[in-house]
Amino acid sequence: MDNKMPIITGLLRKANSYYFQARIPKDCLAHYPRPLILREKLQAPDLKTAKALVAQRWASLHEEFARIRVTGSRAKTVISLRDTQEIIAKALHSRLQADEELRSFGLDDEAYNLMSEMHAEADRSEKLLIARGKLTSARVCDMKSRM
Repeated sequence: MDNKMPIITGLLRKANSYYFQARIPKDCLAHYPRPLILREKLQAPDLKTAKALVAQRWASLHEEFARIRVTGSRAKTVISLRDTQEIIAKALHSRLQADEELRSFGLDDEAYNLMSEMHAEADRSEKLLIARGKLTSARVCDMKSRM
C-alpha cells in the first residue's frame, strides 16, 4: 500500500515554498492581467497548511469566476453583513483609539467639543455610506488598515 498523500489540484511546491496555481477559464480571461495561469505564493510553513490555503483559495476563485459571469466584474458589488459589521467595528475602533491618543496629551473643553462634533459627523457619514452601499474599495481598505 502506498502511504503517499495525493497532492491537491492547484498546489505547487518550488524551492521550499508553496504556491496556488489555477488555470483561468477562457470566458474570464479578460479580467486578469496574465493569460491562462494564475499563480500566487502561499504563506504556508508546511504541507497541511498549504493544502488548507489552496482549498480556501479555490473556493474564493470559483466565487470570483461566478461573479464575473453574472456581473462582468471581479469586484464584489454587495457587502455581506459580516463584512459590514467588521468595517463598522474597525472604524469605531480607529476613532476611539485616536480619541484615546488625543486625551493622553491633555484635552481642553473647546477641543473636546470640537472632537465630539467631528465624531458625530463621521458617524453619520459612515452610516450613510454603508447604508447606501457607497463604500469604494479604497474606503474599505482605509477602514480595515486603521486597525
